[in-house]
Amino acid sequence: MSIEIPPMPRDNDEVVVKHAIQEILPQVATWLRNNGEDDADQASVVADLLQAVRRSSDGYDIARTLERHLHWSPDSELVEILEGFSTYSAHRKALKAWVANHGVVATFGVGDRALWRGRPGEVRAVDPETTLITFLPDDKRHSSNTESKDGRGLYGYIVQEDALTREETAAAAV
Repeated sequence: MSIEIPPMPRDNDEVVVKHAIQEILPQVATWLRNNGEDDADQASVVADLLQAVRRSSDGYDIARTLERHLHWSPDSELVEILEGFSTYSAHRKALKAWVANHGVVATFGVGDRALWRGRPGEVRAVDPETTLITFLPDDKRHSSNTESKDGRGLYGYIVQEDALTREETAAAAV
């Protein structure tokens, strides 16, 4: 009997986005109180923010969506708070939990050849805690920015493993 592993969490999964909203919620709640909205229901605030961040993760765009579609009256202070919205931390936490709970191990290793969005390239790094991969397409390989200035980090695109196809597998399918 095999146990099916649920899909890898995405940065736009509702649960990830809700966790990211929780990170800015105290500041938003304070802003609401300071602007005369003492009775704002937390669940409705989260629902409004969830709807607004679906359109964009830019603070100004989120504020405009809240104003135009959800009847908020944002100001520069709220825009600044919303600029702090990011799914990065919440997504990493979700990935770490997914890897730990399901014993997931990356199937790509450093140096493996792969295709990403039809572009051949090389796996430059693998984060074992999240299985996120640093991938450098061949068309970017000769750029002067393929290694960090301190020599420790590697440049490339951070991608989820399931976005890559092994180069030999893709070649065999043609």
